[in-house]
Amino acid sequence: MKTARKSQGFTLIEAVVTFGIILVVAAIAAPQVTRAVRTYRLSGAATDVANMIQRTRFEAIRRNVITRTRALQDANGRWQVYIDLNNDRNPNAATEPYIFLPADMTFLGFADVPPVNTMGYPQNVQLPANNAISFDPRGTVDFGVGGAPAVLVVFLGAPNDPSYGFRAIALTPAGKTRIWRASSQAAAWE
Repeated sequence: MKTARKSQGFTLIEAVVTFGIILVVAAIAAPQVTRAVRTYRLSGAATDVANMIQRTRFEAIRRNVITRTRALQDANGRWQVYIDLNNDRNPNAATEPYIFLPADMTFLGFADVPPVNTMGYPQNVQLPANNAISFDPRGTVDFGVGGAPAVLVVFLGAPNDPSYGFRAIALTPAGKTRIWRASSQAAAWE
């Protein structure tokens, strides 16, 4: 009479084949995961900048004075975006809200991003002057004396790696923000 042999574990061949399959799947999935992480980081940075702009608008209304969001690069080349509550053009970490962009991301110009005409704004589209966006006490964009109303757009991206895609924060003269995205320089904004 034969007795059934009980399995005591895996053979070496079974373990090697399983490990090989895991490596192949990981090699296929790694680039997609890396791209997804980069995209989420860029989207998060754009959301942070848009939130800082909106917070500046709320501060202008609450304080009943012209209030500005400013951006400047620190000694390490990282961009800092802050609300200049005392209008001294210098960030004060103790009293003024601020954020830093990730080290590999920066603000971009019109030449570095997809054409803005795909955004569909009927008005003039321009970058903020002097890396600052101002709001008046009513919460509308303050263009200064003689400044013509326009849609202000701030572009974000990673200039050393275009696979991140691009993000744009558009600000209408009334103070409404919208985040746009484009997957490449040849893509339309959506």
